[in-house]
Order: sequence, then C-alpha cells, then structure tokens
Amino acid sequence: MGNLNMDKRTINDNFKDNGTIVIIHSAFLNSKILQDFACELSKLYEKQIFILDLPGHIEGMGEGEYSAAGYAQKVKEYLNEHKASGEISKDDIHIIGWSMGGSIGLQLALDKYQGVTMLTMLSSSSNWTFPDIPKEVFLETLTSVISAEIGEKNRARLMDSISGMLAPIDTCMCDLKTLQTFDVLDSLESLEMPVQLIAGSVDTISPLADQMVMFEKIPDISIMIISNMGHFLPLERPKDVAYMVKAWTSER
Repeated sequence: MGNLNMDKRTINDNFKDNGTIVIIHSAFLNSKILQDFACELSKLYEKQIFILDLPGHIEGMGEGEYSAAGYAQKVKEYLNEHKASGEISKDDIHIIGWSMGGSIGLQLALDKYQGVTMLTMLSSSSNWTFPDIPKEVFLETLTSVISAEIGEKNRARLMDSISGMLAPIDTCMCDLKTLQTFDVLDSLESLEMPVQLIAGSVDTISPLADQMVMFEKIPDISIMIISNMGHFLPLERPKDVAYMVKAWTSER
C-alpha cells in the first residue's frame, strides 16, 4: 500500500467512526499470525480492527528496520496517510502490540504520537535480552525457540501455521538487531496514557519479571497474568486474550 511498503488487513471496517484498534505483530513473523485474535476482538468491539504488516515482513514489501524507533516512524507515516484519507480514526486509536509489536507501540506512546489513546502490550518488554544468532542458523534456532514456548496441546497445530508466516531472513536479522538495541526502561515514568500488560507466567522470551518492572514504573498501568502460558498468548488463547483486552477498555 503506497510508498511505505506496508500492508493492512481490516476487520469491522464499517465501524471506524467508533474508533480504531491497530494491531502490530511480533518480530520474525507477519500479521497473518494474529488473524484469529483479531477476529475474536471483532466479536467484542464495534470498532475498526486494523492489522499492520511491518515493512519487509512479507516478501517483496520493502525492507526491515534496525530499531523500534525506525519501525515506529514507518507506522506513524502509514497511519498519517490513512488518517488524511479518512480511512481510520484520527483521535481514538488503541494500539495492541504483541512481542516486538508491543515495543513499537510503546515507542509510539513515548513519542506521544497524536491520536493514540491506549496501549496494550502482549508478551512484550521495554528492554530485551537476545544473543547474537548467526544468519545461517537463525531460522533453525528460531523454530526451536518457538516450539519450546508453545504448550504441547497446541504445538503441532501452531507450528504448521507459523512455518508459512516467517519473515524473509534479512528482515529477521533486522528484527534481531531491533530487539537487541531496544531499551526505554528509563523513560517509562513519562508515559501519559493508560497501558495494559498481558503476560504469560512461564514466558522465557519476555519473562514475567520484565513485565513487573514495567508495572512498577508506568504511572497508569494494569497487568493480567495467564498461568502456565508462554510467549504465544494471542495464538494459543486468542479468545481469552481478546476478553481481557475488552474488560480493561470497558473499565476506562
């Protein structure tokens, strides 16, 4: 779409006058991975549901960025374009980001991007710990890490889906650098919007301890913890996570 090399998938598009939910996917994957979660949200909201594909995460659609700030800037430009054309709400945007998508949403919030009024971070962090992984073994390593994070009940089904939604390897390396360099821990106290954290109790990619650090620092924050769940909450429990988001926004 346009010169930003991003794409969108919309659900509940007729409800954009009621506000917009913008969903940002994780590192290494694309927006298709969150389609079931978005559909569950659409049953609960009379709002437009707008899912972004970040640059480079679909073959032939631009290149990845090397920082959360870089991705956030692309998101801003893209949203500005669609605000100007009247395709999305200008002043009632709820960002929901999973994993790296939550960090990008956090960067937008810290930048005080106009129109964003709420942020939900799913299995995300304000600073990540990722080792260097050589390009030649990256996809093999990533597949192993993903498999270990998904519960045995859902592992076979989700691994079959995920294998077809991996970003190109060059974009994966961009995302790795983005995660390795993202650290806004010292800026969290300046956040001026309500933030919701939804975390898995046994997440090893974004540990619960990291979520609790954000919980202690962000002024207006809520946290919901799902027991015995890892990093892939919106894939394994899309309906439950959607209800948690709805319950939180209903209280605002």
